[in-house]
Amino acid sequence: MAHALKTKATFTVAALALSSLSVATHAKEIKIGYYAGAVMTIPSWIAVAKGFYADQGLEPTLIPVASGPLMSSNTASGAIDIGYNSPSNVGLTREQGFNQSIVLGNMIMPIVILARSGVKTPHLGKYPDIFRDMKGLNIGSYGRGSDIENIMRVMVSDAGLNPGKDVTWIGVGPPPTGLPALQTGRVDVYGTTMPASEVAVAAGYGKIIVDMRKGEGPGDFRNSVYSILLASSSRLQKEPELFKKVIEAHKRAFCWLKDPKNLIEAEKIIKSKMPVAGLSDKQYSDLVKNAIGLVTVKYPASGLQGWNNVMVKGGILKQPIPDSVVWDQAPKEDPSCS
Repeated sequence: MAHALKTKATFTVAALALSSLSVATHAKEIKIGYYAGAVMTIPSWIAVAKGFYADQGLEPTLIPVASGPLMSSNTASGAIDIGYNSPSNVGLTREQGFNQSIVLGNMIMPIVILARSGVKTPHLGKYPDIFRDMKGLNIGSYGRGSDIENIMRVMVSDAGLNPGKDVTWIGVGPPPTGLPALQTGRVDVYGTTMPASEVAVAAGYGKIIVDMRKGEGPGDFRNSVYSILLASSSRLQKEPELFKKVIEAHKRAFCWLKDPKNLIEAEKIIKSKMPVAGLSDKQYSDLVKNAIGLVTVKYPASGLQGWNNVMVKGGILKQPIPDSVVWDQAPKEDPSCS
């Protein structure tokens, strides 16, 4: 009897081992492009740490990319399968002959415009007048033609200035290189997201002149989804099941992040991936809470309207982005998480 039980246990362990090996063997690699030092990657960090990708049979590799245009070119070349980007880049690449599709939403508008602390800002708190104070200055963004630059070009235009003549545009990269450029005076203004804004303010070399998280800036962007995940339209057609799995993993990450009892663990995971020098523990906790509050997965086609209003009017896009760029499997609402 004992021998029979031992044999049965041995077979059970062997079966479990083979099952685990089978799952690992059949895991599908997916290459995800992200921006270093930016909060937009939080859902992927959580999905990796909590096994939400693995539960969908995915083996993720996160690949740092410097800007939206580079994210699009990496998607086109196949260097990445899906990447964090913005709706404006869908329209821009479409006009250049490369079709991308919005797979899901990621984060409500998180953009913050910083100025060096020494820049005179008599119109601080008054949009668009504040950008008249920027005339003749150097404005930095993640890269030339990036979505943040395009949004700031609209702000410059709203202030009655000529974005091609009245300011100078400099691509300085994401926060690891962009913040030093602001601190040393290479640029006077820098468009970025959390946590760069908190770091610059806490260190005393930057001040916030437009906070789009609070609804400041062009009215059409208020509460709009800024950060999305994009894939090439042809790849979506060939492997729709792959991207459905990504959506499911992100829905689980969304629900996990929105559960208050997970806040402390979420902060530990995020801090391990995005350590921020110069912030107190409370400042970092507030940063995480604010970022989690912006996380979403939804992207209804109606979300394109604000982008079209601003980008076409501002001359960034020649034509409105059609609703068809939103994948028909993209979530139209956030999950209920019941």
